[in-house]
Amino acid sequence: MSAKPVKNKVAMPPLPAANKMQQIKSCPMPAIRKVLMPSGDPQAKFKTQVFEALGMKCCPMTNKPADCRGSLLELSSLSVLPENFHAMIKEAEAVLIAPALDGSPGMIADLDKASREKLIPALPMRYWGMVENTGSFCKSGNASELVSFRVCMNLPKHRKGMFGDFCKSFLTQVVDIACLVADAKPEDIYIKQTAGFNSAFGIVKFPKNIIAELDVNECLADTLDPIRFIHAYCKEGAISNLPLNGYTNAEGALVATADGIARPVLEHNIWDGGDELDNFYFRMIYKIRNREILPVSGIPYRQLAKAVAAAVSAGGAA
Repeated sequence: MSAKPVKNKVAMPPLPAANKMQQIKSCPMPAIRKVLMPSGDPQAKFKTQVFEALGMKCCPMTNKPADCRGSLLELSSLSVLPENFHAMIKEAEAVLIAPALDGSPGMIADLDKASREKLIPALPMRYWGMVENTGSFCKSGNASELVSFRVCMNLPKHRKGMFGDFCKSFLTQVVDIACLVADAKPEDIYIKQTAGFNSAFGIVKFPKNIIAELDVNECLADTLDPIRFIHAYCKEGAISNLPLNGYTNAEGALVATADGIARPVLEHNIWDGGDELDNFYFRMIYKIRNREILPVSGIPYRQLAKAVAAAVSAGGAA
């Protein structure tokens, strides 16, 4: 009896390198080395730690435009911009603003095009390695078209971090990264919130009948680590960092197609700053400092936030 022929395994497509800073291409322009941050920032200690780890000098912000020359203005904690913001931004290299100010009327709308291009909304979830790599995998052609995916983001109940108010910021940012994964604007958003808790379940419909399921809450016991994963199905494959067994993501991640299966490390943990959710902020500052191309979801944050708020109101509480 002859042995059955063994089907040759096709090598998996290469994914973006992780944990290797030296592999990141150098930028044509020098990296930004100075950061100006307003006094009273509630996360000044953490942010300063990030800046120092990246070799950036952190200085207190003044109202003198000349002091802003060649720097990054870190204004993500401000809801109202400085009076002479127009003059300051002309000297700065980049300005990190609160997401709610993205596309807002008034001072920002009055800026010239060159100044507006310097504005970067502080949306650290966009810099999660799984968001970037899920999108890259789905567009690679190896797994054909995206069909559906699930985003799970569960945090300890007393965590106070980059994401602020549950519905206005945290929940909206989860919908925002869903838009990045789907590479499309949402057609419909349904959200049901749990009465009395920062907990919500959502369904987001995108063009081409792509459906995203959202599991978002701040209800974990403080003794537990955050749970965060994206599990995406394509017509001919899947990509996920859903724990294969156990509770945490320490088991790695899974990429599978009809031709083969791989368990690559998909995260970009180039800095161990403790909580990996804080690492999103680190990656955001790293890309800004190196003048890399930054992710854009295709829908202004303020517009998305209004849509999410309307969905929360319409869905009510269970």
